[in-house]
Amino acid sequence: MLKVDPARRPWLVAYLTLSYPDHETFLEALEYLKDKAELVEIGIPPRFAKYDGPTIRRSYEAVRNKGISLENFERYLEDACEVLPPERLIAMTYYEDIKEKYDKFLDKVCAGGVLLADAVIDFTEELEDITEKAREKGKSVVFFVSPTTPDHIIKRVAELSDPVLYLGVRPATGIPLPVGIPNLLKRIKSLTDKYVVVGFGLKEEEVPEAVRSGADGIVVGSALVKALSEGVEEFKKKVDHYIELLTRSRV
Repeated sequence: MLKVDPARRPWLVAYLTLSYPDHETFLEALEYLKDKAELVEIGIPPRFAKYDGPTIRRSYEAVRNKGISLENFERYLEDACEVLPPERLIAMTYYEDIKEKYDKFLDKVCAGGVLLADAVIDFTEELEDITEKAREKGKSVVFFVSPTTPDHIIKRVAELSDPVLYLGVRPATGIPLPVGIPNLLKRIKSLTDKYVVVGFGLKEEEVPEAVRSGADGIVVGSALVKALSEGVEEFKKKVDHYIELLTRSRV
């Protein structure tokens, strides 16, 4: 199961694609996040990442081209679980690709939690079952909601999502924000007492506003993946930049 330390808020939740741009560099980046990120999402390449942006899609394609897939990811992920404790790692993929072998997928995941990017959108009727099966295997499930998710679904999902609820501030990357971040967080916070981390299109300049409006943390994905593709030093600079933004944003 996943664990977070409330005293360390606002948190950085970092995203990395498994073994991208290569396995050694991936592990080096993960090592750097040890004292920087509260949780780390690790993307396992699906057949088609329909809800991810172009940067993460390209990273998935690069990893698939090296032969890493949902069929054999576990030995690579196990190395990650040696770097960070499983309670801080979230394995991310698409439920569509593992629906018929979900139990086996959970058995192969050493991480303490899973995030299924398409679950709330495409498999709404199965959310309780998805969560129950994961908990039986000792795994947390983190769910993703967006500004277009109806209130009654957010309430339901927030009860299941543990230990945080992931709020995407934009329904898709590159889409204008339909409502201001303060109003969006006010709405979400009125529906749940769960910790809320925000990301998916969150711009650097929006981080202070998000934290001051009640976000418990931010999720950074594409910016870190892009930086890591340019080298570990660029990745470290980008991580430190976001840590600085979070530190300055504390009320």
